[in-house]
Amino acid sequence: MAKSISIRRSLLKNLILIILLLSGAIMAIMIIRIQTAVRYLSQVIISQTIDQSESRLNRFFEPISENINIVKSWCENGAIDLDHPDSFRRYFTSFIEQHPHISSVIIADTLGNEYMLLQNHDQWLLRQRIQNHETTFRFSQWTNADTTPQSRPATERELQYNPNERPWFVGALKNIPASSDSANPDQTTSQIFWTEPYRFFTTNEPGITVSQAFRGPNGKQYVLAFDILLNEIQKFTEKIKVLDQGDVFIVSGKQIQDESKAHYLIGFSRNGRCGQCLDPQQVLLQPPQALHRIPLLRDADAAFSDITPKQFENSLPIVRFECDHLQWWGIAKPYQIEGSDFLWIFVMVPESDIISAIKEERIIVVLITLTILFFGVYRACTIAKRFSSPIESLVQQSNRISKGDLEPGPNIDSNVTEVRQLADAQEHMRRGLKSLMKLERDLQLAQQIQQNTLPTKIPSLPGFQIDAWNKPAEQTGGDTYDIIGLRTAHDNSEIDLTNDDPDQLLLLLADAAGHGIGPALSVAQLRSMLRMGAHIASGIDIIAKHINEQLCDDLPEGRFITAWLGLLDHRKNTLTSFSAGQGPLLLYRAEQKEFQTFSSDTLPLGVLDCLDIEVAEPITLAPGDIFAVISDGIFEAANPDSEQFKQKRVRNVIAQNAHLSATQIIEALRQAANNFTHNAPPDDDQTIIIIKKT
Repeated sequence: MAKSISIRRSLLKNLILIILLLSGAIMAIMIIRIQTAVRYLSQVIISQTIDQSESRLNRFFEPISENINIVKSWCENGAIDLDHPDSFRRYFTSFIEQHPHISSVIIADTLGNEYMLLQNHDQWLLRQRIQNHETTFRFSQWTNADTTPQSRPATERELQYNPNERPWFVGALKNIPASSDSANPDQTTSQIFWTEPYRFFTTNEPGITVSQAFRGPNGKQYVLAFDILLNEIQKFTEKIKVLDQGDVFIVSGKQIQDESKAHYLIGFSRNGRCGQCLDPQQVLLQPPQALHRIPLLRDADAAFSDITPKQFENSLPIVRFECDHLQWWGIAKPYQIEGSDFLWIFVMVPESDIISAIKEERIIVVLITLTILFFGVYRACTIAKRFSSPIESLVQQSNRISKGDLEPGPNIDSNVTEVRQLADAQEHMRRGLKSLMKLERDLQLAQQIQQNTLPTKIPSLPGFQIDAWNKPAEQTGGDTYDIIGLRTAHDNSEIDLTNDDPDQLLLLLADAAGHGIGPALSVAQLRSMLRMGAHIASGIDIIAKHINEQLCDDLPEGRFITAWLGLLDHRKNTLTSFSAGQGPLLLYRAEQKEFQTFSSDTLPLGVLDCLDIEVAEPITLAPGDIFAVISDGIFEAANPDSEQFKQKRVRNVIAQNAHLSATQIIEALRQAANNFTHNAPPDDDQTIIIIKKT
């Protein structure tokens, strides 16, 4: 036999130079070109998005500013009778309908008199506050279907309302230039004033108010105000898109660095990685600390806070920060509308999106890499040609194995050490795959056998609805259930198992420790023992005692089975329940709409030979009552944040669906658990039994 030769030694000298050249060229290009391009493209893309965001905000705010100036001129010229509610209502009902982003119009004077017209969906409200010797409130309301105003009394809270103390009123008067009053008091002109985001006094909805002071034809000083819902601003910002996963946030506040001033989220895009998961009702105008629950906005705010105010004077600095193990690029730009503090536009884009957009740089890298690889392949082919035949044979063998042919192939004849090692490794792989495929077939057979042990038909019992469901976490599971119909002979001499017209039902839910084929065999054994015991025993305590003794002999150390046994009697409308480590058991009382919770009666089966088995008094079930036995695979189902489904959510689902059938209640529980876990595969076996008294 010829002496073996190392293929590594023969090829290493010729390939090492190619590998070094290839690695060096790629690293040089990646370091010199890619990083520079990423930063440049990030700044260009984010700047374009900021321009788009500003354009959308301008399209929202500028018409509002124009409209308040137009309406102010109507009031100044006497087109609207400021002392008559019908004139106010006639003008502004049509105005609000034409401008749906304005939810209410308010006119108030410095004496405390006020008119407010509010639209809330198809409901309308006109509030009039008259300040004479005493304060008088008048409220009229109507709908789009019934336009006849109906008066209503004011609430105690509304009686405490004073327009002169509202921020929009105070701010509008402060915006009157000092020179205007003295120069021409009859034509006092003020600047537009925008409030900070807040919750409206009447509807408690988040929004902002724009206001402007003016002097009416009667010489009185008035303030005109429009209420704008934040939801309307959100409609203008939510469709902004930054590449595939970038995000845009609109935040209030004059200075990012000013921690004493509250920052509120008033709009965001819905196309990015973070924004598409947010609910506007939960984040708009929430307390400033709530913004820190949004990881991307929190980390971006921290990165922008390191920028000094001087850096914003000449350009928009771009920052690079980390969030959720990803590198992001971001820019914050102040946005100011007439008469307001700054808003801030935050635009962030993940670096991965930028890199994927650098097509030109990729082409350069690919061309250089292909050139070096071509030279390397040419050199490698000329040297390795005499070694290629055995390797090609190994490739053919691999292709044959990949198609499922696991029979032995022809021997690989080669004196190369590495080739021999590959051939031996391939043969070991072939044998291992053959064993694994046999094991896979065995697992499929075990799954089929286990599924066949579950009842195909649930016996019906007069006056009750019973249904059950099981889902294993793997091909075979450690959960099982059984529902057995029992009929006692007339002389009480023997008990028959039947699905037709049973007197009682014997129910089981068992959960073996772990999941897989071992626990599946254990619960299958328990089910068989239960059916044997049902023939010869008259009580579930005796059945449980014999099953426990047998499991203690059969189960290996450290293994056990939690189990619940129930005996349902339709003649007495009672359920006798016994739990060995299985819980909690839930009983929903329909009349009181309350739950009772039952814990386990004793330790799991298979732990102690002499298990203390004591069955509690039977539970009497009234019409509509629901008894639920649920394995921990439902209670412990976790969402992506590792929060568990838990008993409280199970109770809520049962209570909300208590009017439905047992089958529909199970389906509601399944759907709720799937929605909570975002349809993730279960980590543990899941089983449910529902008993409902009809």
